[in-house]
Amino acid sequence: MAARAPIKKRALAEFQSSHTITVDAEPAESRSVKRLRIIKKPAEDSTLEGTSAAAIEREIAALDSERPASENFRALSKIVAHLPLSSALMMMLHSKLITLFPKEEDSALKAKYLTTFQLLNLAHPELMSTIDEILRMVQNETSSLVINSSLTVVLKLASSVNDTVSNNRILGLAKKLVKRTDAKVKCKCLEIIGLLTPFDDSNAVKTALQLVHSYSHSHEPRVRTTAFKMMLHLNGKGANLDVQIYGEVSKYLDDDYESVKLASIQLLWAISQSYSDQ
Repeated sequence: MAARAPIKKRALAEFQSSHTITVDAEPAESRSVKRLRIIKKPAEDSTLEGTSAAAIEREIAALDSERPASENFRALSKIVAHLPLSSALMMMLHSKLITLFPKEEDSALKAKYLTTFQLLNLAHPELMSTIDEILRMVQNETSSLVINSSLTVVLKLASSVNDTVSNNRILGLAKKLVKRTDAKVKCKCLEIIGLLTPFDDSNAVKTALQLVHSYSHSHEPRVRTTAFKMMLHLNGKGANLDVQIYGEVSKYLDDDYESVKLASIQLLWAISQSYSDQ
């Protein structure tokens, strides 16, 4: 073992004499570092080619009843994405939709036309004419989707116009359409009756309350819920809730649907406030 030690020392000396060992004294911080730059690939542009007024005008002009409904739907969606537009383009689009609606057979596209009306920044006269046009066009409509969209839009526009004549026409239509079987249409009609009935006409409020109350026994929970909510709203307008309906409404505290339970609780509370001495 002792004899091997000098051999190791001699081998190390020979290795050092034949090799030069260098140490890089440059600190790691000063070395150049290659930086990776990640460039996000732009998403495919699904909007109009360009956002110039001319490009949008071309898209509006291209809307046509002869085109497939799917193409018109996509084109209109792209146009809506660029709202608000200039007054001239707004009026151009408004006129185009009024022209196309009666010619269209696709219910989804007709509903899209209707919902677009409420997005247009129209002046008061145009709002009035739009309400009139929608009320006229929906008279012979059979699609529940289109009817519900029509009622939703005219109610929205009516809140901006606040015109008694228009409100009465919308109310008249709602009282007619509430007899339809579609639950969504019934709910929207009940909402219109509750919201647009003039609070300064006590007889009208009383009549509206009776009509809405008659739908509180509907087999459809959404209709029951809306009826209770509108009864509560009409009570806030001055309609007296008959204490006799307290027991009737109490039955719905055990309803299978939470929305009906909540609406019935709110209505019972309102009745109890009106007859606190009983």
